[in-house]
Amino acid sequence: MLALIFHRAILLDEQLSIWMTPTSTDADQKKWPFLPFSWRFALLFLPLILVFGGLVALFLPAVGAEQAIGALLLALIVTTLLSPFWLAAAGTMLPAAAIGGDARFKAAFRRAKNGYWRTVLRLFLGPILYQIAVIGLLIAVLEPTLEGVWEQLPVAIELLIYSVIRTLGFVTPLLTATALSMAYQRSEAVSAQPAP
Repeated sequence: MLALIFHRAILLDEQLSIWMTPTSTDADQKKWPFLPFSWRFALLFLPLILVFGGLVALFLPAVGAEQAIGALLLALIVTTLLSPFWLAAAGTMLPAAAIGGDARFKAAFRRAKNGYWRTVLRLFLGPILYQIAVIGLLIAVLEPTLEGVWEQLPVAIELLIYSVIRTLGFVTPLLTATALSMAYQRSEAVSAQPAP
């Protein structure tokens, strides 16, 4: 839902109220294609889920059951590092689906020809680098501070920490939606130019 909202807000300049309802009076902008967007979202991330599952199946026998968490983390890291290459190739189907454009894989691959490496770079410098920075900061700040103390923290403080972490998590889908929406806008602008 967040990804859909972010894509539409970027591409249609939609203004939303605090209750997440469009404040625009334009009837077209009020139509949120939730089902078409969500099944394409699932279809887009299916290959990444399959890669993750394959890596887990590859790493688990190598490290054994006692290191299962390590194998899962390694598979997640590798999948995350591969994701910008796939999203830059096919990810523009999401902004297209959000605004009712051509959301086929074929159209997404065609759009990827206009600035593929630029989109890969934006996805690495945006969501990937941000995630690395946030995880590094959390480890650096929380690990020494809360070691042995976490169990003794009041529930209100735990809730506050979890709320801050969740709020930081909102930035990743926003950065991803921004990079893919920029790729979509650029590609559509290039294809709209008359041939010389």
